[in-house]
Amino acid sequence: MKIAVINLICNYQSKTKYPEDLKNEINDLIQNPRKLKVVVIDDNGFPFEDALESLDCHVKIYKKYTKDISQPNQKFKPISIGQPDIIFCDINGIGEEIYKDYQGLGVIEHLREKYPFTAIYAYTGTPELIANKLKDQSTIDGIFAKEWSIDDFLVNFKKVRTIFFDPANRWNFLRDRFKHLKTTDRKLDELRISYVKKILFSKYYKKSLHMDQSQIKEIITENSNNHIDIVYLSKLGISTGSQIFSLFFPLLSE
Repeated sequence: MKIAVINLICNYQSKTKYPEDLKNEINDLIQNPRKLKVVVIDDNGFPFEDALESLDCHVKIYKKYTKDISQPNQKFKPISIGQPDIIFCDINGIGEEIYKDYQGLGVIEHLREKYPFTAIYAYTGTPELIANKLKDQSTIDGIFAKEWSIDDFLVNFKKVRTIFFDPANRWNFLRDRFKHLKTTDRKLDELRISYVKKILFSKYYKKSLHMDQSQIKEIITENSNNHIDIVYLSKLGISTGSQIFSLFFPLLSE
């Protein structure tokens, strides 16, 4: 089957299929998924590091959100945390050098602005402060309570992990992130169709053309601009085919 024929089939099917119809498509594509990159920001440490490492995650823990300063007149600046997939951030005792009483809530808002498509969770012993003080509840993707047992934590973490390989859950996550960025319903429909189309492309490229994971990534990356509004995504900081591929297939991107 030629690529041109596959494109026609995918263009047609993407108008009638939805992410929940594509349950196994990403699983069929993923052969050697990378580790999820998890960042924890908490001045009290983090007791579940080994548990997450056992789930094939790479965990990095920071006990403060600002760089050390050497002069009294220096301004505090946020540390660099790379490009994480998931962030757990405490809301007490973190970031008060910059955000004063707003503390970790200010850190979370800054993280959301910097990482619009990263999964960000408040990790706290005072979840009521989220509802009472966080200016926009859609800033976070959820709350993890510090008093949870390891079993409770892992049950909820495994649900979070599905947003990286289950098409319906991935789209639901992306939809919420786009909504936070004030994306219109019409544009969301266009993006959903583009997302479904990419998943279908990957399916046919593998099954009909027998492409491997790297070949599929290359061809989808090279042709991303043909099936999506790159002008709109550029306004959100997504301007290359590689970034689009990472958005839709996060476990296949470094």
